[in-house]
Amino acid sequence: HPPLGKWMIGAGEQIFGMTPFGWRFAGAVVGVLSILILARVARRMTRSTMLGCLAGLLLALDGLHFVLSRTALLDIFLMFWVLAGFACLVVDRDRARERLVTWYETSPLSDQGPGLGVRPWRIAAGLCLGAACAVKWSGVFFLVAFAVMSLVWDAGARRAIGLRKPY
Repeated sequence: HPPLGKWMIGAGEQIFGMTPFGWRFAGAVVGVLSILILARVARRMTRSTMLGCLAGLLLALDGLHFVLSRTALLDIFLMFWVLAGFACLVVDRDRARERLVTWYETSPLSDQGPGLGVRPWRIAAGLCLGAACAVKWSGVFFLVAFAVMSLVWDAGARRAIGLRKPY
């Protein structure tokens, strides 16, 4: 496997020594952060605080997530980076839709639509998904799937405001 996940485990060992706590520390931190990220993503996608909290609670109570968070296996790090990449894509989707709505309300209509410019959340998603690939090679499947998903989201948003040509 690529080295990033091992380096994350090694960071815990560097701080707390070559002890069971040391090699488990990074996995535990990533497990807790993934619960928070999932709760925020669910909140953003559903616009419901209750559903966001429920999603976080369900992940916190999930047996596999609990076990992976307290052992030094690479799967929890892969899941964390994929989830972080997805969260960045959801924020990018919302920001792009806000720009499209603003353009629709304030600009004269055209067939082309606006250019969305530099999209820092999409770049952050690429970095997170690149980190997923740097943990395990199976992260490349998520990279491809999320790239297609983000293009479909963009096309759907452009069609929703009446543009005939999605790109």
